[in-house]
Amino acid sequence: MESEHMELTPEARKKKAEYLREWRAKNPGKQREYDQRKWEKKAMESKDYRINLKLPKICKHYLREMSWRNRTSVTGYILNLIREDMDKNKKIVEELIESKYE
Repeated sequence: MESEHMELTPEARKKKAEYLREWRAKNPGKQREYDQRKWEKKAMESKDYRINLKLPKICKHYLREMSWRNRTSVTGYILNLIREDMDKNKKIVEELIESKYE
């Protein structure tokens, strides 16, 4: 499946790029607001969020060992740690829910 800009002719791409430059010049800050709203909407629609961790070897081995001892995956183990922390900080969780997820 090709992306939308691949289907445009070179002339159409130039016109579109010029239009966007002009629009951004006339509406400073609007693009950033639009991008932020678009990102927030996408984040709300997505069920999962991926992150990459760079860990020292001892932390990696500890994480694997503890997830094995708890009979869960590494992801499950980390989620359990986060959920336990969220239970300890319910006020912060409530504030996040009120501000971000309504």
